[in-house]
Amino acid sequence: MSIVINESNISELYNGNDYIHTVYKGSDLIFDNTDILKRYIEGSKNFIIPSGLTKIKVFGFYGYPYVESITIPNSVTSLGGYCFSNMTTLKEVTFEEPCQIASLSNYCFQNCLSLLEIEIPSSVTSIDSTTFELCTNLTTITINKPTDSIAGAPWGATNATVVWNSNSNNPDKPSPY
Repeated sequence: MSIVINESNISELYNGNDYIHTVYKGSDLIFDNTDILKRYIEGSKNFIIPSGLTKIKVFGFYGYPYVESITIPNSVTSLGGYCFSNMTTLKEVTFEEPCQIASLSNYCFQNCLSLLEIEIPSSVTSIDSTTFELCTNLTTITINKPTDSIAGAPWGATNATVVWNSNSNNPDKPSPY
């Protein structure tokens, strides 16, 4: 089962004049991390962020239980710090192409214990040194860029191998990191 938050169901996440969980401000998706959305997505394993949103704020999805996959639409240009941190059941992150995200911020995927591998889109030009901190089961980070074009590998993922894949037909050898 997938949960898609959009304008047609956003009213389900409000309670009178009180914000329950999800707040749109322009094209930004902002969360205040109450327990209501956690209950709303309980039992759902897939979370699809609505197309048209451009930013996921700091702590956006921090600590959400149950979610195993997240799809980030190509309209998103900015990921705030800690935005997917402590999502211990998160196994898969999909960046829709053409991706517009230029950087992965501090602690973006920190402590995502179920994340085994991730593919970073070619649009990303910088990754914070703490992006994958405490992702102890992360074994492979594939970067769709030439070897060593983003400094600081493996960006906090001490057990991960970085695979540099320049957009040629011959992917580079895994990095020794």
